[in-house]
Amino acid sequence: MLLPRHREWSRPASEGGIHFHPYRYSPVSSWTPWGFSESLEGGVRIRKPLYALAPLVVAAALSKAHAVLSGGGFDLVHVHWVAANGPIGARTASRHGLPLVVTLHGSDVAVSERSRAIGRATRWSLSRAAAVTAPSGDLLERAGRLGARGLLERVPYGADVAAFDVPPDAVDALRRRLGFGPEHVVVAGVGRLIPLKGFEYLVDAHAAALASVPELRLVLVGDGDGRRALEERVRAQGVSDSVRLVGAAERRDVPSYLGAADVVAVPSIRYGGYVDGLPNVALEAMAAGKPVVGSRVGGIPELVREAGLEALGAGLDVAPEEP
Repeated sequence: MLLPRHREWSRPASEGGIHFHPYRYSPVSSWTPWGFSESLEGGVRIRKPLYALAPLVVAAALSKAHAVLSGGGFDLVHVHWVAANGPIGARTASRHGLPLVVTLHGSDVAVSERSRAIGRATRWSLSRAAAVTAPSGDLLERAGRLGARGLLERVPYGADVAAFDVPPDAVDALRRRLGFGPEHVVVAGVGRLIPLKGFEYLVDAHAAALASVPELRLVLVGDGDGRRALEERVRAQGVSDSVRLVGAAERRDVPSYLGAADVVAVPSIRYGGYVDGLPNVALEAMAAGKPVVGSRVGGIPELVREAGLEALGAGLDVAPEEP
């Protein structure tokens, strides 16, 4: 696995059969702005200073990739996030005579659709791919419009069910720490706090539902550029007593938060042409055995089957509406 070096990277060089090869692109080890969560502003726009940094990143990645592949024993080059890594992978695969596989995730496609320069690089990369995979049919259709000509295959993400089997006492302890009792109906939202995730609409829905279901509680797990706006929205709606914004959580803690929920909400929206490919949290909620309420965008409808509200067991007397 070839990846940009990051100041917080602390894993061993080899783990579980995966060999990590971080490449250095920054002259200062503490300045490592290249990477998905840090490269995007609000989850949708590439931060402008990174355009100037891109040539250094590409050069460093190409050099490292060539050094690794020169050792031989490789069968293919597999690229994730085509907008940033497609040209690197395509050039590396061509130089070493290997087939190229590209996996799309969502934001990389949206960036390619909105930027002429990035779109050209993406089209060039996809046209050289032997296969292109994506977690949803929506992304595969858009990949075809961007010039993908090889095998197009939908490969949904997965979730380790065993990892989300949390002991009941741990779940009860977390609910108590959050101030939730057994009488409360807890809705959880997990993800980056950015407009694309639609959490502001979840806060509004929570405020509207409280009148009918006063025992309702909402917990939002995650952090991001939109946190301050969400906090202000919670105060403006007057629901501070029933909403918890707990900030970013370690991956090992996510199963407990899902276990503490009665319902998991995935309220993603279309935002300036951007849309979630297939939110992992929906799969993880299912692995935790929780009902999921999701919006009808991106790959969510391919995963979540619509059912009557009575299936949630919350007793809400509300007719379903178009999102």
